[in-house]
Amino acid sequence: MSAKQTSPSKAFVSRFMNPGEPRSWRENDEYCREVMSDLVTLELIARSRSKTKAASLLNISLPALRSRLKPLERRLGGPVVEAGRNGNLTPLGKAIRKAWLSVHGPLEDAISGIEKLHDQRVIRIAIMQTLWNSERQWLVSEYAMRMPGVSIEPLFEDGYSAIENLVRDGEVDLGIVSFLGRDERIASPIKRHFWRSEPLVLTVRFGNAMRLSENVEVRREDFKDLHHTLLTMPEHTRMYTVLDEYLRKTKIDRYFRYKVPVRDVNTALDEVIAGHGISILPEPAVKQAVRDLKVETFLLSPFVARPIDLLYRDDSLKAGLVDAFIQCIDEDKKRSKEALI
Repeated sequence: MSAKQTSPSKAFVSRFMNPGEPRSWRENDEYCREVMSDLVTLELIARSRSKTKAASLLNISLPALRSRLKPLERRLGGPVVEAGRNGNLTPLGKAIRKAWLSVHGPLEDAISGIEKLHDQRVIRIAIMQTLWNSERQWLVSEYAMRMPGVSIEPLFEDGYSAIENLVRDGEVDLGIVSFLGRDERIASPIKRHFWRSEPLVLTVRFGNAMRLSENVEVRREDFKDLHHTLLTMPEHTRMYTVLDEYLRKTKIDRYFRYKVPVRDVNTALDEVIAGHGISILPEPAVKQAVRDLKVETFLLSPFVARPIDLLYRDDSLKAGLVDAFIQCIDEDKKRSKEALI
């Protein structure tokens, strides 16, 4: 191939993918329809390895299939399929298919995401993984009774800003966030619904806090010589900010030589179990580890809690699904209150 010749793949990129001269919206629409039709035709030929089978799948005749390929081949300046009835692609055809396959996956994901925007068979929620792990069993069961045939699709995310943006952009139907201020305002069309407040508890490796075992609560002086490392959340998170202020006000922070940020609550719990430090974590997130005798927990004095709120769009396409989820949450709150009476 001389220096002036262009490889089939480069010819594809330059002639097929680049639209050339600016087009009107109508011309762009027609062009995209043509391109997708060409790609589907070429992909069927390659997969079935037969022009005859591809024509049958498209419910057209073999001559019609050949006619469909001619504009594409004229546009590219060469054949994309070998002569005859077989489905062997030419080097140019293979280059087109390779480029198509490179974007096929992301394109399908995008189409699937668009369909889920109005799919009434699934409700998408952005939620902290530890919260999902602790609530999944009853929540899925309760929701299924209220909305038969509708599934909950969780997207695991911790940061408040990230979750709020997912709700605002319509990428999820509900967001579950923590440490939202009681009077904190959220711009329309986002609405909030309070779920509950979770006690934050001192979490220590099982058997490593024998002198605290009789205590219902731990006070400032109890932290002395307990462990030199405190495992915290990342510094940009609301949980870190709230606990950092709590530790400074109570002067507990003076008892730690190191404050080590970790990725999330799960990571902090794993590090505590491994004996690498102690942490202050939401009680529901560590219940299973307590049952398994991996950690011990103690309420803090003064008391501190993590508030949990739901975020959703007032103009949601799935208002009925969102309302049913909120009803599940309210029923859970009602049962919790009754259990305390």
